[in-house]
Amino acid sequence: MTKPALSPRRWTPPPDAPTSPTPCSGIRVIAAPGFDTEDVLVLPDGRVLTGLYDGRVVAIDPATERHTVVCDTGGRPLGLELHPDGGVVVCDAYRGVLLLDVDDGTTTEL
Repeated sequence: MTKPALSPRRWTPPPDAPTSPTPCSGIRVIAAPGFDTEDVLVLPDGRVLTGLYDGRVVAIDPATERHTVVCDTGGRPLGLELHPDGGVVVCDAYRGVLLLDVDDGTTTEL
């Protein structure tokens, strides 16, 4: 069996192609009170929940940009998702899958 002949060509983008993404209108950046936010979740009350490198899960009020520490997982919170029965599921790199009660800050390993 013979291999088909190849004739590679270099692709050059057109000169008027944008070099950077077009910014979205109406987006506001709010600084997190720590480093390496991995995921964000908008709670039903409008607060934004995010996990930080040091293990804290914080809620940020977008109107005032104030934050409150909801809990400290003692690990590294990565993914956040609302649980259909209430609370927030937190995927933690060190502790596994947790259920967070946003009201009192308690976590339960699932």
